[in-house]
Amino acid sequence: MARIEAAEHYTTVEAFRAIIRTRILRLTRTEFLNDPNDTKVWSQFMTNFVDNNQQRIAQTVNQIAGDDGPQLLQLYWHAPIQGFMAFMQQRIKLYVMALSTDEDAIPMWNYYGYGGMEMSLDLNGFMKDLQAQLRPGSHEYIGAARVIYVDSRANIAKARIAKDFQDFLLADTNTLDLFTSDREALIAQKQPVDVFERTDLGQYIDDFIESYIWSLRYLAKTRRVISSTTPPAEIYAQLFENDTSARGEYAWKKDLLLLFVMLTAAMKSNSYAYEKEYRVFYFDASLSETPQKQENFDIQELSGQKYLRPYVELAVPNLSDYLTRVTLSPLTQNLPVDTPVYLDVIQSLLHQYGFQHVTVAGSQQQIRW
Repeated sequence: MARIEAAEHYTTVEAFRAIIRTRILRLTRTEFLNDPNDTKVWSQFMTNFVDNNQQRIAQTVNQIAGDDGPQLLQLYWHAPIQGFMAFMQQRIKLYVMALSTDEDAIPMWNYYGYGGMEMSLDLNGFMKDLQAQLRPGSHEYIGAARVIYVDSRANIAKARIAKDFQDFLLADTNTLDLFTSDREALIAQKQPVDVFERTDLGQYIDDFIESYIWSLRYLAKTRRVISSTTPPAEIYAQLFENDTSARGEYAWKKDLLLLFVMLTAAMKSNSYAYEKEYRVFYFDASLSETPQKQENFDIQELSGQKYLRPYVELAVPNLSDYLTRVTLSPLTQNLPVDTPVYLDVIQSLLHQYGFQHVTVAGSQQQIRW
């Protein structure tokens, strides 16, 4: 289940009405979020980390390879981990919806609300509704996590990624909390679960690099499906499909890889820490050229320049069950309508579309703008 019970979605009047009328949400592709550097923090750090630790990684390759050290090292330099990371970022499109754990917050009203609404959501119901939109048998995932705010100029290997690994919620078509489910299955099999108890990025990075090297060795020596003459892109695809298909005692390898994808969307500059953001994201990990969800496009404008912004739509047919409250922006105080009258109008709209038990209230914030 979600590790926090509720979160807030600040949105415009237009978007609020559309959500209530259609029960459809838009998740924006990460490259097109308001801050163009938003989802680059993790990839830039990982690239720098690998570049600065090549000798250490080579030692790890030799330790894992044993007598096959020269061959595995040649294969690693042919298909290094930074190429694998770039491959994932190019092939897996991430889509994000921003929530906040901060209720009736002036910064959120100022930046996101635009005089609109704050929608309070029960997260357990919300995540179950989103999970139900994943197609059976697909490689689609719905994830959720608190945003990790870091100083991108510092050594973020020591940054805390969460209370523990399980604070990241990831759902596939069969399981609402994949990481917890895999951890409990390993405990039942009396297998080690250290990888699920990591609390800082340094520990996770070591696990991720070692897992990559072990998979290279397995695909080259045991399955004999790759070699130093195989094109790197083919090696990366083979390794990704191998690890995301891992089950049983090796399920942790799949979880490490999927967490890497999640961290791309879950890490942000600490200059945004005031947002207290909780992100929900969707991705298709099939590597297919034909994605499960069709990409749509709206028109945005920045500094007078219009551009197309890609997004996917996810239905939330049971939204009326877990939308608990609607709060009106403090800007509502400036409307030429008495607040009680406007609250009744919002309630009427909600009732018209089947939202019978939602509390509607005005912001408690006082403004001068």
